[in-house]
Amino acid sequence: MKKKTIYIIILITSLSLAGIMFTQFFWIQKSYYLRQEQFNNKVKVALKSSVNQLIEYNRGNQDTVKMCNSFCHLSKVNIHQVINPSLLDSVIHDEFKYYQIEDYFEYGIFCSKSDSMIMGNYEKYKSEIMTSPHITSLTCLWQKDCYYLGVFFPDSKMELFKEMGIWFIGSIVFIIVSITSFSITILSLLRQKKIGEMKNDFINNMTHEFKTPISTISLTSEILMNSSIAENADKVQRYAKVIYEENNRLKSQVDKVLQTATLEKDSYHLTKTSFDVHPVIRDLIKNCPAQFKDCNVEFSINFGAKQSEIYADIVHFENIISSLIDNAIKYSIKNPKIEISTENKNNLLFIEIKDNGIGISKENINNIFKQFYRVPTGNIHDVKGFGIGLYYVKRIVDLHNATIEVKSELNKGSIFKITFEQ
Repeated sequence: MKKKTIYIIILITSLSLAGIMFTQFFWIQKSYYLRQEQFNNKVKVALKSSVNQLIEYNRGNQDTVKMCNSFCHLSKVNIHQVINPSLLDSVIHDEFKYYQIEDYFEYGIFCSKSDSMIMGNYEKYKSEIMTSPHITSLTCLWQKDCYYLGVFFPDSKMELFKEMGIWFIGSIVFIIVSITSFSITILSLLRQKKIGEMKNDFINNMTHEFKTPISTISLTSEILMNSSIAENADKVQRYAKVIYEENNRLKSQVDKVLQTATLEKDSYHLTKTSFDVHPVIRDLIKNCPAQFKDCNVEFSINFGAKQSEIYADIVHFENIISSLIDNAIKYSIKNPKIEISTENKNNLLFIEIKDNGIGISKENINNIFKQFYRVPTGNIHDVKGFGIGLYYVKRIVDLHNATIEVKSELNKGSIFKITFEQ
């Protein structure tokens, strides 16, 4: 799949997911406001009904109520003579119960002219009651537009959220699940694409690496088949040596690929023995691969470890040290200088391989131990290798319960540090 197509799919899917989230939140908000409006209407009707109940109770008292018209002319009458506090409390609670309003509330009758509370069941919400949206006029019981009955619900919003809690939490959970699934899918898609590109590079590079020794062997074999060459023993020996070296090179490359495939199995078995790492490293330096003999490699050894024995698979130990040395040489522009040192600390053996190569950038240093990964240099064939050497090193180090660290800076070289328990 092309990169442009993947980005278009990601964009369309992201917009769709954003649209679903927006729609979901929109309907949750609408539902909240609708329930709030329904609650307000119930309270309004309950308050009006409470006032009507008080009017009916006082209808026979000519001193307090004279019809409920546009002007309720009342004079020289105290509001406490018109409204009984106990009756008011009983009527309000009965009406709220009838309309299934179960939230905790406080109420009071206040005068709009003096901003003072006259009566009611209020403790600490006086100002809230006066500014509450749940207010009804007591026009028909007392002076017009002077006294009001107000109710305040301290926990109304919380109760409303509790009522909608299941739907709200459910929506949040499903949105989080959708976002997580979408993110995992996109990351997997991008990861698979990257792995695919790395495998294609690996196959292309492997084909190139195999083609070189095969072509050399084929050409040398054709020369040896020439009857005139067969009579010259020196030339036959020289060409035979070329075939032998190229065959070993090809075999080494095949072994690396097969070895990496074997490492993928969780049941990979190591043959561990106790051995001294110092003579092993010296032998590896002495028997530096033939293809690097013309590189003017300069080795520097600083074996500071007094306890240099470890319990490990010696074959794989040789392979990881050889791989690190090979990389140090291959990624040096000229005259490679490689310093190998050891030291002890707290029952640990540290093996450090330092080079003066081209170094690794911060963007690439976290990926160098991944399978098939090769640091981009513009041309995948400008440095030999399959991108599996450091992956192999990391896998072997992990199988030994050891650790490997790398420090690098562009144009200043790299330092690989392996830590073994003793």
